[in-house]
Amino acid sequence: MSRADLIERVGKLKPAERAGSTAQHRALLLLWTLGQATQGQSRLQPWQVIEPQLTELIKHFSDPADPQQVAAATFLALSQDRLWEVSGPAARPLVESLNATNPLAGMAEDDHLLLLNERGLAAELAALLILRFFNPLPETLLSATGLDQLMAGRVTAWLRPSVGDQFENRKAIASWFGGQDVAGIVQLRDGVLSCFSKDDGPYRDGRIEGTNWISYIGNGRDGDQKLTLGNKLLSTYQKSQRAFRFWHKPVNGPFNFESWAVVVQQRLQWGHDQNGNRRKEYVWVLAPVPSPLRDHWPPELIEILESERGVVHDDADFVPLDLMDQQLTEAQKYRSLCSAARRTAERREGQGSSTLTTVERQLRSAAARQAVILRSQGACENPDCRGHWSERTATGAPILEVDHVNGLARTGQDEPEFMIALCPNCHALKTRGANQHALTQTLRTRAKELHAAFVAQDATFS
Repeated sequence: MSRADLIERVGKLKPAERAGSTAQHRALLLLWTLGQATQGQSRLQPWQVIEPQLTELIKHFSDPADPQQVAAATFLALSQDRLWEVSGPAARPLVESLNATNPLAGMAEDDHLLLLNERGLAAELAALLILRFFNPLPETLLSATGLDQLMAGRVTAWLRPSVGDQFENRKAIASWFGGQDVAGIVQLRDGVLSCFSKDDGPYRDGRIEGTNWISYIGNGRDGDQKLTLGNKLLSTYQKSQRAFRFWHKPVNGPFNFESWAVVVQQRLQWGHDQNGNRRKEYVWVLAPVPSPLRDHWPPELIEILESERGVVHDDADFVPLDLMDQQLTEAQKYRSLCSAARRTAERREGQGSSTLTTVERQLRSAAARQAVILRSQGACENPDCRGHWSERTATGAPILEVDHVNGLARTGQDEPEFMIALCPNCHALKTRGANQHALTQTLRTRAKELHAAFVAQDATFS
């Protein structure tokens, strides 16, 4: 058996499901076994030696109703994961049968030799088990499993790859650490999730202005994205508040394991697939963390994670302009988009976290932007515009930029009456021109006038 094969088998280890909760007993036994190997103990040991130690571990770190029966089941079950071998079969009832036969058990001989020859491998495997099954790390777990001298204060130091590691391409990463080399959200052979982002990739990933958090588009390039495959994995990681690896590749640069990260928010928004068709897509708001161990995360972030667990923010709860019934009047379309923008604004009020407030304000309302573009009728809304407002982009769209007159980051005003469509020249004048303050006042008044006039065309805005 190879080193990579052993890591992959440990990576596939999953907690047993017990009436809606998870049982980590096999991981406990494996940690104890790693501790035995690093202390030079015999590979195979009898049940009557293992049982009292395993029972005590299960009692202390899991607390089931009958720890001895659980120990007996665990003693046999770990062999199904090809991480353990038992010298003979056992009949039911298990405890009585094992007491009678007192079989020998331990890691397979090839795996045991690997651990003896590579002390660091035992530490890497122990770090993986702690990360996946015992996070936050219980205070006495390392000493109870005999791993304190090897692991104390160094759990994350043993994890591979390390933050900052660089690789030329995805094939190189897969060659070293397993996992497939195409999808953006994959598990490496150690069972830990990785998310990959490329500056020249098909998705609009990037840092959220004013924070170090990341807006990350989910899996799926054709049609509406589904909560399957990588998106399902991210949803699972969000609910369990687990950290994963975030990789980033700049244009013409290598892939860099940039940071451990956690999912803060799960959002749905309107976008376009690779064929240019409208679709709903997932946006995952990711927060980098200093370590994959929860004990090292900022208290504010943990509070946010608790409040966001299981919440899906639906930013696509409206019909976009290009999919609306063409029998509707322009004013009716405008009012529909304004209502959607108002719903989004109301959902975003009262955020307790300053960072989360900043993120919400930077994730601009698509409905509000579409409403302003519709209202502008393709022309710059600055009454004194002298720019090339009639120019078009390469795709034929108006070359207009939607501006939040009072500053979105400062005010959070993400509704059409506080927004205005400007040509690039007027936008530059408003942002950094010599008379920007006077122009801002003019545009503030103009946006409200245009909004009021548009909604009053054939109905009262509500």
